Amino acid sequence: MAAHEAPLWRNRDFLILWTGEMCSEAGTAMSALVFPLLGYAITGSPAAAGLVASVEVVGRVLVRFVSGALVDRWSRRLVLVMANMAAALAFAAGAVASFAGWLHLPELLVVALIAGTAEAFIQPAAAAAVRAVVPKQQLPVALARMQARDHLAQLIGPPLGGALFAVAHGLPLAVDAATYAVFAAACLSISTPMRALVGATGRVWADARAGFAFVWRHGTVRAILTWGGLFNFATGFVFVALTLRLLRAGVHPAVIGLVQAAGAVAGLAGSFVAAPLVRRMPTGVLTLTTTLVIAAVTAPIAFTTNPWVVGAMLSIAVFLMPSVNSGIGGYLTAITPDGMQARTFAAGGILSLGFAIAAPTVGGATLGRLGGTVTLLIGALLIALTITPLVVRPEVLRLRRPEHWDVTEREAA
Repeated sequence: MAAHEAPLWRNRDFLILWTGEMCSEAGTAMSALVFPLLGYAITGSPAAAGLVASVEVVGRVLVRFVSGALVDRWSRRLVLVMANMAAALAFAAGAVASFAGWLHLPELLVVALIAGTAEAFIQPAAAAAVRAVVPKQQLPVALARMQARDHLAQLIGPPLGGALFAVAHGLPLAVDAATYAVFAAACLSISTPMRALVGATGRVWADARAGFAFVWRHGTVRAILTWGGLFNFATGFVFVALTLRLLRAGVHPAVIGLVQAAGAVAGLAGSFVAAPLVRRMPTGVLTLTTTLVIAAVTAPIAFTTNPWVVGAMLSIAVFLMPSVNSGIGGYLTAITPDGMQARTFAAGGILSLGFAIAAPTVGGATLGRLGGTVTLLIGALLIALTITPLVVRPEVLRLRRPEHWDVTEREAA
């Protein structure tokens, strides 16, 4: 059996990507908790705390207008190494500033912006790299394994970040710098060729527009990414509001990290059933069902600040998410030509993350003005309303199982 046809557990380059991203994602999950905590510690303002998280998302989204086109032009290995090192240096500088007592809100915003910008290159390059090292027929299983990695990172990162933050505010930044450096080093050992797939024509914006055009031509993809954008806004709104509410209620940062870890445990468990569910359940129905379940369990969270109850409800909410992400991610990857992978991923990321830019700031500001109960009830309603683009486009609900994706796409075109 050829190396590229080997089972995933024997696919050396896939294991390198999985391990390297696992380390980096654990650091990113840690920083997602720590950024608003640092902002709140520096300013005492929930809105300012949300602003830090929003700026990181700004970097992720705005740079994607060109990052996908550039990743398709450049060696994906080189992009992964350079972007990870840029993020490592930014976090290391932030950690030094914090230890020295120089870290104020402007400096923290710069670190967040650089981190988001680096991720705008890392994510499409990593997604394209998976397509390069994994045969097409193994993509749903590979993406389910990536979902397991993400939830394992969520299990490790937030409680570790909360505990380190309690020791020294700059310590999580230092550890995240190390995780980016590890991922950069891991990428150097990938043996699969990842040369540029698009010639250097000098028309970066034209190439970037090609990614948007590809997304726009596919009605099913368009509707799913619109749902994703609304869903990311609603869940980002809830995440920041919930984190700051628990902090204001006197819950220890390490315990807040454990609350998120409880959801990660459920997500990790869900990742083990993701591949069978994606094979057996139509992807469109799975997406709709999961959205409504998450909305239903978010509403009761509004009435408690007990971290163990909150953790239990979050666990219910995230159990099915690996299946949804594996199905949607596998569908998008399978129908996208290899030379368009990074551009399409970047264009999709802009649509699915664009709404999320304002979510942390809006969530923090709403919490400060209306209080935790009303804010979280609003968040539950927002999550429920995200199903709108799914139900107004019948072809989304008709999105079938993986073996029928090509048929579904021809019907939707």
